[in-house]
Amino acid sequence: MTNIPISERINWIGASESAALFGVSPYITKFELFHQKAGNIPGHDLDGQERIEAGRFLEPAIAAWAQHKWQWPLRNVGEYLPHPRVKGMGCSLDVETEDGAPVEIKNVDGLRFRQGEWESEGDILLDAPAHFLIQVQHQMACRPGADHGWLIACVGGNSLHKMRVERHDTMIARIEDEVADFWQSVREGREPKPDFQADAGALSALYNGDGDEVVDLRNNNRLPELCAEYMEAHEIEKGGKSRKSAALAEIKSLMGNARMAMIAGGYTVKAAHVPESTSTRKPHWRFSITAEKES
Repeated sequence: MTNIPISERINWIGASESAALFGVSPYITKFELFHQKAGNIPGHDLDGQERIEAGRFLEPAIAAWAQHKWQWPLRNVGEYLPHPRVKGMGCSLDVETEDGAPVEIKNVDGLRFRQGEWESEGDILLDAPAHFLIQVQHQMACRPGADHGWLIACVGGNSLHKMRVERHDTMIARIEDEVADFWQSVREGREPKPDFQADAGALSALYNGDGDEVVDLRNNNRLPELCAEYMEAHEIEKGGKSRKSAALAEIKSLMGNARMAMIAGGYTVKAAHVPESTSTRKPHWRFSITAEKES
């Protein structure tokens, strides 16, 4: 969990951001990170996200559980840790061991844990997602005396696992080089090549059409192709929404006021009442349709 103000995060590449420099972050691309740090688009309001807020409350409890389970003294680290040599590289630690090894705590959904990136034997983690391993190496880079770090995963709220992550000097050197090159590219205005699917949100934030000029792109041969592709996708999307709405309406007419229907072919339809809230504005019924997977 970061322990520096939002206003200062723009000046640092933190441990959770390093994976973006290698293209393996599930949260942010290198292109988006570049424009955030360059001040062209706002950074994510991490303090306003429910998942981040939950982490603040859960991390101390998970750390206390780890101490009890493994008889493992852990301590809090209040200060932000700048890298001793690479400007703009730093990290916050969730906790650390008595000998200064960083400990990264993750609250992991049970289904995600079983989907392949995690591997465990008993309560020992044998493998973890690459972006978490890079995060721990980044932390060790900012703790030069640490020859290992730890990754703790609380899975499904009721299973605790740990992994010792050995210091990998070659990987740390790559992280340091990538961070230094990243900041050099920001200073020189060399933006990374965008992934137009993954970076759609960042590009929309950058280019929102609020300028006054009119640009003549009639000689650009790619634009007609893109416009045609957009219109085709728009028609497919519009038609899909219409078909979906009509199918659901007919399903409702056949179900009447039943709460659930079992249907031939392995389909199940359930209706759930959604009470009024700030997001839904008024109470309504939400229908979900599931199909059994073929064995």
